[in-house]
Amino acid sequence: MNSSFFNERNSQRNTGQYKIILQGVRIYAVMYTARQSGVVRSYQNYLADEKNKKMNQTLIAP
Repeated sequence: MNSSFFNERNSQRNTGQYKIILQGVRIYAVMYTARQSGVVRSYQNYLADEKNKKMNQTLIAP
């Protein structure tokens, strides 16, 4: 598995960071960390059911 990191920017300031855990084209988890508060939000296994597996995934780099 690989991890990719993306910074969230607002008015030229970093306001948070996304960590995306993936293998090939399969996304396993997305974690967001807010810079100011340090709060971490995690989204995992959101493509677990058959209906969502059929959906296309698109990742747009900044």
